[in-house]
Amino acid sequence: MSRLRGGAIAGHPRLMWTPERIASARRRLTENHAGFCASLERLVHEAEELLKAPPPEYIITEGRLLKVSQDSLRRVYVLGTAWLLTGDERYADGATGVLRTICAFPDWHFAHSLDMAEMTHAAAVGYDWLHGRMNESERHMLRESIRQNALLPAVEAFDSDEGPRWMNGILRAYNWNLVCNGGLIIGACALADDDSGLAERIIELARPAMQPALQNFSPDGCWPEGVDYWSYALRYAAYATEALEGTFGSDGGLFATPGLSASARLLALTQAPSGEAMQWGDTGGKWLSDRARWLSAWSAVRFADPLCAAAAQAVSFADESCAPEQLIWYAEPAEKVVFPLDVLAEGPVGVACLRSGWGDPAACWVAVKTGFNRANHGHLDLGGFELELDGVRWAIDLGTDDYELEGNWDRHEDGARRWQYFRYGSSGHNVLMINGSNQLLDGHAQFVEANINIDSPAVTIDISSAYKDQASLYRRTVALENGRSEVLIRDIMELPSHATIEWNMLTRAAVEIDGGEVLLSQDGKKLRLRMELAPAGGRWRCESAQQPPPQSANKGVNRLIYKVKSAAGNAELCMRLLRERAVL
Repeated sequence: MSRLRGGAIAGHPRLMWTPERIASARRRLTENHAGFCASLERLVHEAEELLKAPPPEYIITEGRLLKVSQDSLRRVYVLGTAWLLTGDERYADGATGVLRTICAFPDWHFAHSLDMAEMTHAAAVGYDWLHGRMNESERHMLRESIRQNALLPAVEAFDSDEGPRWMNGILRAYNWNLVCNGGLIIGACALADDDSGLAERIIELARPAMQPALQNFSPDGCWPEGVDYWSYALRYAAYATEALEGTFGSDGGLFATPGLSASARLLALTQAPSGEAMQWGDTGGKWLSDRARWLSAWSAVRFADPLCAAAAQAVSFADESCAPEQLIWYAEPAEKVVFPLDVLAEGPVGVACLRSGWGDPAACWVAVKTGFNRANHGHLDLGGFELELDGVRWAIDLGTDDYELEGNWDRHEDGARRWQYFRYGSSGHNVLMINGSNQLLDGHAQFVEANINIDSPAVTIDISSAYKDQASLYRRTVALENGRSEVLIRDIMELPSHATIEWNMLTRAAVEIDGGEVLLSQDGKKLRLRMELAPAGGRWRCESAQQPPPQSANKGVNRLIYKVKSAAGNAELCMRLLRERAVL
């Protein structure tokens, strides 16, 4: 790293907010930049509410301090940013009060190291942003808290025979790695000119340790754990690289990781017309509000990406919030940018999204995923699809269930407890089931053909390995047809013996079975499903997806099933989904 041996760039702040960014922000305020001023107004509104809030409390919930850490981080970012841009000392006092509180905690719960990492992040940016305003006693308090609660235990963990938890087994390639190592790097950067030896040691350990997880962004920017953890991992990759850049003038090559520059762009391009994201894996069920939206702005600034700049400007603020990061990396309005209608991204887990248009809330949008079932936070859902049309999410993915379900993390074998829960097994997803069986845990899927950004786009996925006990070949094609207004799902398989096939789709719509077709109704809109090709004798069935406690109830969700028996040999199902008003 170019400056690490020679020490940090002098002065504070340098973590995320730098003197140059603060000057640019204040210039926008002086020039009454409408978008920036409106965003700051939203942030200041939140800051005022935080001034009234009781201080954070050391409360361990379900073995984690994480909610407290994340709340503390948000408070420091909001109040610190409000002070830096308005000069109102009340916000600095509020942020300092949060910092005193977390430094008085007995620890930052290193045992669940995500908690430690986010608390370290909060303390580090607070120390950096408020450095010139605090007295030496306050600065000493923060330095010692960062050392004792994070950096010194981390060195000990790295030097142990087993290594730290976030570098053990499966965690080393996923969000834990980037969050924990990223939080430590931010803490080290804050103290780089006060304790250069310890800071250097942490960065020498943590920065290369991030590589196994960063590789998951390669080659196209997708992340294997679902959109919630995709955003989480990418945020900490961004924070760590920016902290290193601001402190030492170089990130040591992290920005050059293949796929990293494309990741925020991909998040924007896969967003549905409703503004919601794909929901596969352990996703929480809704789009991620400002925690993910600022990544478009960051990517626009960091990688000079006009598409991300346009995406950042197009964000809806219906929730009246504004992430401080949207002001730190404010993306100036881009010239007119043409968004591609279709996008396909490969990687350990891949996604494809096909749509009829941008800027139209009634547009047709269908998304499908590939990957491998053993992915961390994964479900048995290869080839699962989601569909929006006329502003309705017709084909849904329910996302995660309660992490505290008994055996939820018992997931290492076919038939393990996790896969018996509805939301994790194949029956809780929009996938094909053969002889009532889950997809195999060792199953994987990849795109084998793609014709996109043409009049009738289509992608084909080979999912054979997830069904190898029931089918020697299985491929699913997802296509848009008839002016991109209709969706076609074609499943082709080679069956070694007689089999029962179930075509599944979860929906919140009301279901009316009309002979060989199905009519769905939701929010005053209608969608028709027609099985155009299948072995003879198939029948539709609709059953409730509601589950007994302690599983999530899934109230109001229907599981729509087309069930048919097939002889050995070639079998094909071809399902068309179209607006009811279309000519039948």
